Amino acid sequence: MELRGGTVLGALICTLSLPLAALLLTVPAGSQDADPSRNLGVWEGRWTYHAQDYETPYSHASAYDGTALCNWSPNHGFMVCDFLNNNAPAGFPVNDLAIFSYDPGKKTIARVGVFKDSKPFVQQVTVDGNTWTTSSAIPYKGKTVIYRDVYVFQSATARTTTTQISADGGKTWTIVTKFTAKQVGS
Repeated sequence: MELRGGTVLGALICTLSLPLAALLLTVPAGSQDADPSRNLGVWEGRWTYHAQDYETPYSHASAYDGTALCNWSPNHGFMVCDFLNNNAPAGFPVNDLAIFSYDPGKKTIARVGVFKDSKPFVQQVTVDGNTWTTSSAIPYKGKTVIYRDVYVFQSATARTTTTQISADGGKTWTIVTKFTAKQVGS
């Protein structure tokens, strides 16, 4: 599996790194326990981001910018984000969706990435304070690697995200992309 060229790994690197961690920051801690699905509302609005890819065994050095427009579905059961990568490198999706949901039975948040050139991809989200992490095991060149995004929020409207790959079961991590994002409107 190559990193770019419409593969799941390439698509994941450029789209999973939008402001997921903001879910925690705009709802007071007490409100999270009362109705955790409300946390999805922090996605609502327009976001801009800049991504810097690094030269690694899994990626090539490049930079690109993009926007995300996130809105509630009509019944407020899902947050739908439409991503547009303005100048992404060859093989990265130009336009794709992320759909966030909360499962009250399992008390989990999930993210589904929808791409034009590959299958939808589901990830569970873990939260530790202002840090949110998505993680998945994916095939890569005959092996399985762990792909994760780590979202760290400085405020409700600013965050950094690193996309990381581990080929040794999570013992060591290679940062392949760093994103900076800010909310620029509703």
